[in-house]
Amino acid sequence: MTTSHAGRPRDPRLDEAILDAGLALFVDGGIGAASFEAIAERTGASRSSIYRRWRTREDLLLAAIDRLRVQRETGAEDWASRPIGEVLDLFRQLTVAAANDPLSVGLLRQMFALEPGSPIKRAYWSTVIEPRREMFAKMIVAARHTGEISPGPEPGLLQDLLAGAIAYWLLMHPEAPDEQQAESYVLHVLSALGLDPSRAR
Repeated sequence: MTTSHAGRPRDPRLDEAILDAGLALFVDGGIGAASFEAIAERTGASRSSIYRRWRTREDLLLAAIDRLRVQRETGAEDWASRPIGEVLDLFRQLTVAAANDPLSVGLLRQMFALEPGSPIKRAYWSTVIEPRREMFAKMIVAARHTGEISPGPEPGLLQDLLAGAIAYWLLMHPEAPDEQQAESYVLHVLSALGLDPSRAR
């Protein structure tokens, strides 16, 4: 019989500081800037304490990105069970908030900049984006069947058009939008694609 000895409990405040530092470095300078050495320097944590928590830089950044997502979506966890009109209005609210959040826009820019095959991009696609796309596609088909939204492009293409238009506007526009501009643009895109929240009731 062997006896295991518990090590020192992890300090959640240090976990949060490491994740915040990693995310900030990634947003400011891309994947190359978010090294364990840079994170250790910014937080005062030792490299060994970081390695004990996350095996690779990619693992750390995925945890940081997902933590930010959960924070930004607090209260919207049940979106897939809501009526399509509520889902579209929730999308509008979250997108407008993200458009006015420099951290969210910077993260979007760096995610787009990752090379094809990036472990971060691959993992985030498979665990977050793809399941949501599949669920939303089913909601679109069902809402079209009941007449809640108009017929339109294939659901996957529709989501590409929606996300692509907003991402292009956020990343290529020379000036950051204010809340009113973001609200107007998001509603315009949704309406153009037959997804006007006010009509999907």
